[in-house]
Formats: sequence, structure tokens, C-alpha cells
Amino acid sequence: MTTLLLFVMLATAQRTSAQSFADRCDLQGVYDEFSQATLSSHTPADIDLFHDVFDAPNIVIIDVHGERHDWNAIRDARVKALSEPPTELRQIIETLTITADGAVATVHVITMRRITDAKGAYGLPGVTHTIANVTPMKDTWIKTPVAWRLQTREQLGATDVLIDKEPYELWHPKCPSH
Repeated sequence: MTTLLLFVMLATAQRTSAQSFADRCDLQGVYDEFSQATLSSHTPADIDLFHDVFDAPNIVIIDVHGERHDWNAIRDARVKALSEPPTELRQIIETLTITADGAVATVHVITMRRITDAKGAYGLPGVTHTIANVTPMKDTWIKTPVAWRLQTREQLGATDVLIDKEPYELWHPKCPSH
């Protein structure tokens, strides 16, 4: 009887671990699609389509100061960001907790841009640099019958800015991506 109980507990733990890995990889795939859609957005209409596909209708963004922003403010910021598109965007899951109706993930949002430093802010004037911004976020997702939808995104701390240096998280993801 003890052996059977131990076997059942071990099998349950393995299934839970395997399911947790599957959920993590499933959601990492959503983040990868989310990032590619962002990189492919060139017009306000693209932003609206992006919202319809990935966001819950009542999405809220909470900035580093704790201020809440609704869809209208988020849309305005996304449209404004179209003028300086990143060259690369990655969102890498650090931790993931599955909830009754979705998931809560902490992620590193990595935005990379190539700039020509005309004023010499990062060294010699005229040199091209890669600027990487790494922002820690806590995302709350809801799972609908059709797809995952981002409900809230909260910035957990300051953005790290790296000059001509790739973030550690790019090369050490917890689930395979890209």
C-alpha cells in the first residue's frame, strides 16, 4: 500500500511538473507572438488589431510609480512608439504561476534599438550603438476558450539600460524561444 501511494504521488508530481513546463512554454509562445506582432505594427490600425488579439478589453498598465493606465492611454503610448520602433523585442518569462482562470508571470521585457550617437553621449560622436532596455514586469493573464489575454501589466522596478551589451536574459531563457 505504501509503495502504491508513493507511486501515485510521484506520478502526480511528474504530471504537474510536465504540465507546468507545458503551460510555461505555451505562454512563452504567446509572448513571442506578442513581440513579433509589436515589431510588425506600423500603423494605428495595427495597434488596434494587436489589442483585439492579445489584450483583454479592459487591460490596465500600472507604471513604475503605481499609476494605472487604461486602454486609451496605452493606445496613445503605443501609437507614439511607432516613430521609434525597436530592432528587437523579447519578453522572457522569469516565473509563472498558473491560477484558476489564467496565469501570473514575471517577465523581463527586453527592447533593443540601434542608434547613431550624433552628440557623443555614449562615446565618440557619430558611432552607432545598440541600446538595450530591460524592464521587469508582472503580467496577469486570463485564459479564454480561444486564447490567452493580457489583463494587467505592472512594472516592478526601474528599467536597466545597457549600451552595446546584450542582456543576460537573452541567452539564458527558462523555456526555449526564438
